[in-house]
Amino acid sequence: MKSFILVLCRVVVGDDVDVLHLLQTQVHKHGHNVSGVKCCVRTPTGCRKPMRQCGYHDNSCNPLFDWFLDDVEVEGDCDKRQSDYNRYCGTNDIVLKPSSNGQCPAPSEDRCCVRTPTGCNKPMRQCGHHDKSCNPLTDWFFDDYGSCDASRINDYHKYCGKSDIILAKSSNGQCPPEPTEKRCCVHTPTGCRKPMRQCGYHDNSCNPLFDWFFDDVEVEGDCDKRQSDYNRYCGTNDIVLQKPSSTGQCPAPIEKRCCVRTPTGCNKPMRQCGHHDKSCNPLTDWFFDDYGSCDASRINDYNKYCGRSDIILEESSTGQCPASRPTTTTTTICVPGSDDTTDPCEERTCNALGMGYDVKDVAATCPETNGVECPAGEVYTTIAGECCKKCMFEACTEEGEENTNECPAGCTFVDDCAQCELAAKAFGHPYSEAPIPAGSPRPRGCFRNKKWLIKCNWENPQGAKKGKYPICKKA
Repeated sequence: MKSFILVLCRVVVGDDVDVLHLLQTQVHKHGHNVSGVKCCVRTPTGCRKPMRQCGYHDNSCNPLFDWFLDDVEVEGDCDKRQSDYNRYCGTNDIVLKPSSNGQCPAPSEDRCCVRTPTGCNKPMRQCGHHDKSCNPLTDWFFDDYGSCDASRINDYHKYCGKSDIILAKSSNGQCPPEPTEKRCCVHTPTGCRKPMRQCGYHDNSCNPLFDWFFDDVEVEGDCDKRQSDYNRYCGTNDIVLQKPSSTGQCPAPIEKRCCVRTPTGCNKPMRQCGHHDKSCNPLTDWFFDDYGSCDASRINDYNKYCGRSDIILEESSTGQCPASRPTTTTTTICVPGSDDTTDPCEERTCNALGMGYDVKDVAATCPETNGVECPAGEVYTTIAGECCKKCMFEACTEEGEENTNECPAGCTFVDDCAQCELAAKAFGHPYSEAPIPAGSPRPRGCFRNKKWLIKCNWENPQGAKKGKYPICKKA
């Protein structure tokens, strides 16, 4: 005879619990489960939420173009999972079909290409934000949603604050190449007071002071139209723009440079030497200035910034600076291993020789910077004294009332004590782990008193208490 067991299981799509299904599983008397069916999934217009099955953990899988295996087995056909995916992804066109051998069809080559001729006012995950080699102003790039119609163009226009964005369907899996015929060559003889995405900011091999580089905005006709934009941005009036040569190349780099020596070092990190290029030692090496002017005003800039009066600048017409000074004696400026951090996004540690500071760019390691998304119901939140934002619940706009154990409409309790402690840091108030008197009721989960001391009730009876306010999150 066959027996039956009712199993209450969570059917999951993405990283969120999507729906509860009550399945009736048939079990033979010898205990062998009836085998399920693996399904292949396609999301032709993408998915509005991250999916663990494709793209979230495995970056080689693109939900928009690739077929992928569902990780939940079903009884019978795959239609039972289709509604789960459509509901989770906020769409109605997801396709599922059974896989007999554990393999899914090859990826689709039908894609949508995007061009933003004048850029985008916000960072785009599709180009430039995660992939620094992609320039939204010059490159065609793949959309990661799928639909290539007017509604998708409107999405881009609204997000970017533009009206000139172009979308084109590609049936061969390739986007048009980068255009060059309408771009100008740029030279900034005395440098630029601000970072430029076109040269030096993303590409450290390009020096705005010495190198000609391509502008990343196309122009019709001559290049004078862009000259005023550069001069205004850089705070100068000597920037030169010209069309590239007949071979599509910009002129060779300028060799006339300004060399700098800081004989007794510098009290602050210098981007020109030691900060980005660890092989350069400000105490012993000559190095190139990255601004250009080699006169007394530039020496004053260095002396003022470094807190010194002995800095030397020399002009070089050969493109070379003098050789490094031999190190016969050791002059220390800090205790090796000591911490001199003032900005949490830049950790400063005295190097092993005590002759300078090693600086770690903490911001570059932050999860948000690297495109890691928060779990459902949480958002990146600034934490006092820390560089990286952390994922935290969205606080309810209205606070729970005193002497109650209720949250306002549309809100619910914060049961995670770790999140409660994190909220205290974000709100700028103290958090206490001191035990609550045994048997004494407190609001459920996270709560505070009148002095804004925040605690978490995880083992005491739940209930109202005079002078206590529940801390709630959006449901």
